[in-house]
Amino acid sequence: MEENKVTPKKPTTAELEVLLKDPTALVYIQFSSSGAMGTPGAVVLGERGQNELIIHEFNQNSWDKDDCHFFTLMDKLYQFILSAHSPANPAKHLDSNPLHRNAHYRTAGGMGNHVILNERYEFELDKNCIYLVAGNTRTPLLITSLPLSVLEPQLFPNSSGTGDGPYQLPKLPFNPEELPY
Repeated sequence: MEENKVTPKKPTTAELEVLLKDPTALVYIQFSSSGAMGTPGAVVLGERGQNELIIHEFNQNSWDKDDCHFFTLMDKLYQFILSAHSPANPAKHLDSNPLHRNAHYRTAGGMGNHVILNERYEFELDKNCIYLVAGNTRTPLLITSLPLSVLEPQLFPNSSGTGDGPYQLPKLPFNPEELPY
């Protein structure tokens, strides 16, 4: 299989406005809130080009603080991310019916970081990377906010790929329902 290279570019506010007019058209999103662990404020938007994946990468913490339009767009993006993480998102259950997959997302997150894969596209998990697959070509996704060991069980729960299998939350040493508050 042929592998494409990607070169990230920093978008302008005008380019972001076009991209976020319909965020459901994005291939994938990486969004780290301003106070996230790892790379606070990092945002990556993956857009499908003619024959390539176009990566828009920037840090919202280093954007001009007086650019109100930019921060309005980031608020719109964050609202979209929250809806993709919602339990009402059928892809949270990895719906296997292709007719139901058109506008749903696989989501992963932790410590203020979010990764969203659009189910309209095919993705492949490899030892060190997640790829967008189109025909006989695969393109690596630029994901810097969360390690693959965290992403794999959330995005590919049936995978035997790189990690130890399905992620399970540790058992609490107490019953939270018995707390006095």
